[in-house]
Amino acid sequence: AAFTVASELDAGALGLETARIADAGEAMNAMQFDLLPALKRPNSTRQSTPTLVEWANRFETNGYDPAFLVGKSRRELLEAIGYRFTSGLASLPATRGAVALVPASPAESVLSLAILLADHPTRTGRWVVIGQVVSGLEVAESLSLALHASPQAKDYRPLMPASVQNAEVLSTCPPSTEGGTP
Repeated sequence: AAFTVASELDAGALGLETARIADAGEAMNAMQFDLLPALKRPNSTRQSTPTLVEWANRFETNGYDPAFLVGKSRRELLEAIGYRFTSGLASLPATRGAVALVPASPAESVLSLAILLADHPTRTGRWVVIGQVVSGLEVAESLSLALHASPQAKDYRPLMPASVQNAEVLSTCPPSTEGGTP
């Protein structure tokens, strides 16, 4: 069994309360790619939320029209899936160079790190970002381009595994976002 830690994020700090579904196309994407998959494959540690079940029923009974999601915030969508947020936490977005804990479920992350090689706005609010690569990101990029065991079978383990030999914590405080991105 993997060791897990509670995933704690601040939706307000991440802008998830103000990011809203703008139109029917975005609502359909949210329904197809976020909400319905979460309903069909509930995590072993949780059941589907009442909101998620209600929205899925409403979608079906309204002739598969997701218009009722227009205007809903990204926070509301993630909470319907099962994510929970806590105000006052130093939360960072999932952007290029971020070091993040891999989520095991909406409530927990495993102690496995991911280095993001591109901005991933759909992971903001789902992944706990614990740091930022300040130098050497090109090394992570080169590793991502290495030959994989079996890409056809979606086995992306590298043929020649690599490991981090040295890392340094430069600060225990999250980087400031004043005047630019972290």
